[in-house]
Amino acid sequence: MRYALVDDSGGAGAMRGGMGLVREIRVDGHDCVVGLQGTRRLSGPWGLFGGREGGRCAYELPPGVVPDKGVVTLHPGERVAVITPGAGGYGDPHARPRDQVARDLAEGRISAATARDAYGYTT
Repeated sequence: MRYALVDDSGGAGAMRGGMGLVREIRVDGHDCVVGLQGTRRLSGPWGLFGGREGGRCAYELPPGVVPDKGVVTLHPGERVAVITPGAGGYGDPHARPRDQVARDLAEGRISAATARDAYGYTT
């Protein structure tokens, strides 16, 4: 259903961290048992030398579906999305060249709030 980069998932830094991915799958025609294992759900990958942490791992499950020991059973038509963590940034975010922050913003890699709050970028 969906395979895409996750906006704002790369940690802010002079060199922005790599972005996480989201993959969404819909069960079609049968029940499906899904094992959910992931790291970095409680804390994001750390940044270095002033870089900020990257985005965290997450799962999107149908309403009311609760994993039992990391396993869920999905039925036809239900969906699961797995969101991988982004990498931490490297270096002070304010040292990132303004044109690169502008490009990140224009390409949707960061939000206007991140551009302003993390990078000090204003248009």
